[in-house]
Amino acid sequence: MFVYAMTVGPVATNCYLLGDERTRTGAIIDPGANGKEIAEIAKQSGYQFDKVLLTHSHFDHITGLGELLRNLNPDLPIYVHKSDYPGAEAGFGSEAALDQYEKQIHFYDAGDVVPLGEAKITVFHTPGHTPGGVCLQVEDCLFTGDTLFCNSCGRTDLPSSNPMDMMASLRQLGQLKEDYIVYPGHDQFTTLEQERQVNPFMRYAMQQN
Repeated sequence: MFVYAMTVGPVATNCYLLGDERTRTGAIIDPGANGKEIAEIAKQSGYQFDKVLLTHSHFDHITGLGELLRNLNPDLPIYVHKSDYPGAEAGFGSEAALDQYEKQIHFYDAGDVVPLGEAKITVFHTPGHTPGGVCLQVEDCLFTGDTLFCNSCGRTDLPSSNPMDMMASLRQLGQLKEDYIVYPGHDQFTTLEQERQVNPFMRYAMQQN
């Protein structure tokens, strides 16, 4: 699996270009800013990007959408959980941003499988940071948005956040049978096994009933 990571925007959001190496088909995860730059890298990559996948709809994960679409393909399908549409947080600049793409919005939910060439992306609904937060798993990669970070987790002090939901989501991830490379929405990469062992939030969540 091809994974290209770039850090964008004022709060250092991780945007990912993901591609199936067999079919050269790609998807873009969380274009938080610098949409024109993301589009140029996508064009030079040799992959055909046919969708945008959002882990949630806070401004720092979607603000680059407009530039990206204008410079790559204005008709790209955009996938988001219905609970994060039209926006996750009043005051976080999200509402109007997704409304303007209404005709190309697709909703995904827990257990859905999104094709990526010959690969399959499995969707996990992981609320807590936002009601519609999701994590995306494909092969040995787990894209966790603002649910799971290296040695930490997403904020739960925002108006639509829910600490109990976050604990349930971290427990759900911690109980996955396999190990995965974790590509979070911010900060450095890690592995799921590493987080099971040392992440205090995940360790606490896994101890709860």
